[in-house]
Amino acid sequence: MNAGFTVRKFSIHLFSWIGLYLLFCTINTINSNYGILFWMNNTYYSYIVSIPTAYLVVYYLFPRFLYQKKILLFLLFLIVVIVAAVLITRVVYFHIVLPVKWPDALENTTFWGFSYITGFSSQFVITGLLAFVGLTRKWMAEQKEKSRLEKEKLSDELKLIKSQLSPHFLFNTLNNIDSLIYQDQKKASGAVVKLSELLRYVLYDASQEQVMLKNEIDFISNLLALQRLRIENNDDIVFTVDGKIDNIKIAPMLLIPLIENMFKHGSQIGKSPLFEIAVRVSDEKVFHLFCKNYLRGDKNMDSRSGIGFKNVRKQLELLYKDRYSFEITKTEKEFIVDLSIELDVMG
Repeated sequence: MNAGFTVRKFSIHLFSWIGLYLLFCTINTINSNYGILFWMNNTYYSYIVSIPTAYLVVYYLFPRFLYQKKILLFLLFLIVVIVAAVLITRVVYFHIVLPVKWPDALENTTFWGFSYITGFSSQFVITGLLAFVGLTRKWMAEQKEKSRLEKEKLSDELKLIKSQLSPHFLFNTLNNIDSLIYQDQKKASGAVVKLSELLRYVLYDASQEQVMLKNEIDFISNLLALQRLRIENNDDIVFTVDGKIDNIKIAPMLLIPLIENMFKHGSQIGKSPLFEIAVRVSDEKVFHLFCKNYLRGDKNMDSRSGIGFKNVRKQLELLYKDRYSFEITKTEKEFIVDLSIELDVMG
């Protein structure tokens, strides 16, 4: 694979230089009375010097000095290399090309002629073109690496958030089962079964970047079934789903802290339903979650629910950026959460 890449890279460079050489010869032909073959036959020697010089600058001076912020040393060596390249080109022209091709013109040509000056411009053009390509490729590589690091950072942050969510969920559920053991062992046994289903989802599905929305809703349904085991009136918990939920994906465990918060701080005294959860999908991909519960006058609610809401907001920002809205409304008696997300639809 490396050999193939090297051959491909070499081929691209070779054909690019040939194309540039033909372009310069064509420009000279247009601006003179000589044909393109004349210019091809009498300028190739300068490219034999200019092209290696350009590679020396871009692949040695750039990484050794320019990229290391040694600007003065870079400029010094750049001037030395350019002058040396022009001198070598002039020596080749004056002592090899002229004696072979135009020996009669040798006597009327001086070493420090006008073509010597033009040698600087052509050398700068060729070196400048390769430098532009080299700097562009370096910038693109840096942007790609920056993007990779940002994705790794995002992944690490999401893993940290999930590691905080899962124990928090397990802690609350075990507390519920503990209280059920003394009240109704049959209900407690059913709670253990439901818990095993929930943990299976947490352990296997929640490790993925995205899960099917239907699976997440099933998880919520099981979670609510577990909560119903400790609430006398099942009508106090209302869960509705509206719209097409197939072929839509969502980040796993994103909604769970919102559901948990309802039961953690919700009151079982009030007008039924005490806990209302509504899921709706509109326009085939816009997900809405509405949660409402009565408060039980818990003064410590803000501090104890802060971690959950903070994690939800952070996940939303990291995963959906400007594709979501998240509003929390708290009154004296009610707590309302309204969440909307533009989700991904499978093809």
